[in-house]
Amino acid sequence: MRLLRVLTAAIGLAALLPRPSAAQEGRQFKADYKQRFHTDPLTYSAALYDGMNIVARAMQKANAIEPAQYRAALAGIDFQGVSGHYRFDQNRDLKDSPITIYNYRNGEPTPLASSQP
Repeated sequence: MRLLRVLTAAIGLAALLPRPSAAQEGRQFKADYKQRFHTDPLTYSAALYDGMNIVARAMQKANAIEPAQYRAALAGIDFQGVSGHYRFDQNRDLKDSPITIYNYRNGEPTPLASSQP
């Protein structure tokens, strides 16, 4: 991660990253993660956590564990995760994606824009 910070600071790259949101869910996830693993959440930890919860909801909604059976249940999922809010259309595509664009200044990520408030 240090090399990434040095390179991006030197050449001014931006990064698209899912991060725990500033909302209560995101703050709680970050605190729980740090308490359990003694480090801040890794880059995609919150997004993967949300993804597993979304799949679990679809399984519950379909009352099935086979992907072919719960796949259709993803349509219409509306879920507030630790990274942000997830909604899917009838094709199971994300309507919104909780991604933030960061620029690195002085070796630290600085949010430039987010797809969600």
